[in-house]
Amino acid sequence: MQGKGGAPLNPGRRRFAMGLAGLAPLWLAGPAALAKTAWAGNLALAHGEISPPLPLPDFMLNDSDGQRRSFHALSQRRVTAVQLIFTACSNVCPIQGATFRQVQDLLPESKRARIQLLSLSLDPLNDSPEQLRRWLARFRPKPGWRAARPELADLDLMLATFNQRRTDLSAHHTEVLLVDSKSRLVWRSTELPSAETIARTLLALA
Repeated sequence: MQGKGGAPLNPGRRRFAMGLAGLAPLWLAGPAALAKTAWAGNLALAHGEISPPLPLPDFMLNDSDGQRRSFHALSQRRVTAVQLIFTACSNVCPIQGATFRQVQDLLPESKRARIQLLSLSLDPLNDSPEQLRRWLARFRPKPGWRAARPELADLDLMLATFNQRRTDLSAHHTEVLLVDSKSRLVWRSTELPSAETIARTLLALA
């Protein structure tokens, strides 16, 4: 498997690409089939640029404005930075929220229309649109940052898509994943990336 310019992918990216490619039939079979096998082999996901970009499955979301829309519809025409949170989280989620707010401050006005930030809840049973709005309001967000929760039927699919196991919510990962305007995964951070790193990468892709 090759990356840009015909160069071979490094082993981590190769395993990631092959793993997601192998999940394609399961996306068609439905979230239940995917959830039973996704990441079961402890795929060693690459950090940094994902080349070639990897198409992501679609799933339904209810956002902080009370609107129901698909992930693909939400991510069209803009580069999207995705983080996983839940509103009752009191340890890392406030840090994640503050980081996204700093990212907004670092984005020039000329690029903001081509970039969005998306905080996805891991707790659709308890995170209502109103709770998501209140969580966002704590950080005084600018336009272009929204929060959403998956529909319960799509929770396992969303977790598998963003490499989050269904475990204790407080143990969720703090990575940021960048999705391009064609709903493809193009970059994955390490844990708790800096606002500067996220902003710089978003601007390079926008």
